[in-house]
Amino acid sequence: MLIFTGKFGEFLNNFYNELYHYTIDSYKIVVDSFKDQNSDFYSKQFHHYEIASIIIINKAFYQNLFGFYKLLNDRLPFAAFNSLRASLETMRLFRAFFINKDFRESYIANNNLDFRSGSDYEFMQKNVNKVLKQVDLSAKHNNIDNKGVIGNSAISELHNELSRWSHCLNNNMLFFTEINDNRIYLEIEDEYGEIMQTFLRKYLEGSLFILVEHLTTYGPEITAKNKVFLDNTDKVFSSYSEFIKKFY
Repeated sequence: MLIFTGKFGEFLNNFYNELYHYTIDSYKIVVDSFKDQNSDFYSKQFHHYEIASIIIINKAFYQNLFGFYKLLNDRLPFAAFNSLRASLETMRLFRAFFINKDFRESYIANNNLDFRSGSDYEFMQKNVNKVLKQVDLSAKHNNIDNKGVIGNSAISELHNELSRWSHCLNNNMLFFTEINDNRIYLEIEDEYGEIMQTFLRKYLEGSLFILVEHLTTYGPEITAKNKVFLDNTDKVFSSYSEFIKKFY
């Protein structure tokens, strides 16, 4: 199914397909590192509970990112935007867990089983961002700069905007995207009008940088030995260069 139409529709549909397959490839590389006992991943000396958490949170991240692409293709933009927001939040939490020992220990030690009334406030985004900021202020970890995912970063702005979709906070966004030619399409799947496609394009771009930040957490060694993936990375960013020329 074609997502984008108009002047650059073909280019954007191809870019969407590239990003989808690039995400699949990156997941396979990360999983391969989990399977290989001699990989650089295990040299970081996580204990088995930490490794289990890393594998599961990583899976949650990729499921949400895959969900974004699949739901876009199914023409369910509200659900797609919510999945992208969840992938962004999981990326941040994963980084805090991966690089901060105190956060890891607190996360694993959490014994809250009262899911109806208990609170896991310590691990909500506000506090995850505090951890990432503190790490940035104390010392760089593997040359990771957390300013790119917190504070006034483009990713934080993206998160704020996606939250408006998730909670239907902004009536203008809803009206501009859902009313076309004075009509509201009543099927559960949406027709993507011109204004909605502007948001889809923006969030497609955002999905690339959320993925890049996630891979950055692992460090360059996780992909450095895979020439095919590095070649695919060059292709994706070559397409992104064309994206910039067309839309900026």
